[in-house]
Amino acid sequence: MSDDPRPPLTTTVSLKPAAVVLVVAALTLVTFLIVDVAVSQSPSTTTTVPVIVGGLGVDPDNAPIAQCQTGDIPPSNISGSFVLPAQTIPAGAKLVLTTGPGEYDCQRTFSTVASPSNILGFYQAQLQARGWNIFSRGTSNGGGQLLFQKNGSDTFLWVLGITINAHVGTSTRWTYRLYQDSDGV
Repeated sequence: MSDDPRPPLTTTVSLKPAAVVLVVAALTLVTFLIVDVAVSQSPSTTTTVPVIVGGLGVDPDNAPIAQCQTGDIPPSNISGSFVLPAQTIPAGAKLVLTTGPGEYDCQRTFSTVASPSNILGFYQAQLQARGWNIFSRGTSNGGGQLLFQKNGSDTFLWVLGITINAHVGTSTRWTYRLYQDSDGV
């Protein structure tokens, strides 16, 4: 070994490979952003309404129940519950008990060519698809009854009841009642 000191080795470090990696990464990112913008679609906000095979269809003319709408009461997220099963006719006059703030109450009796279980099944499927929750099942006057509830955009709790009144032959007479539950707020 020699004790003569040697000068340090001179090496140069190139930044070219790192720059190439950075440029490739940037081009890849830009390419994917362009592809995403080109193929993306805005999300749709439509509600999927269930169609039950063998069940009741929705009556396209909801006019007999839509008469419960008075101005902006009930609010739009509640008035979407104004649906009737196919082959439904009014069986009694519309009864609006009160329409003041916190006092809205509308009920109407109908007759439908269907069994009571088909009518209750129709409303269970349709209203749950529209965001309503069942909070009571039972019987009233010997027929079935479903009670639903939903928070309205007007800050009130809304209750909707479907009550089977009678079943004669192939027709069922039933009552639709929608009211604002001011005590449940």
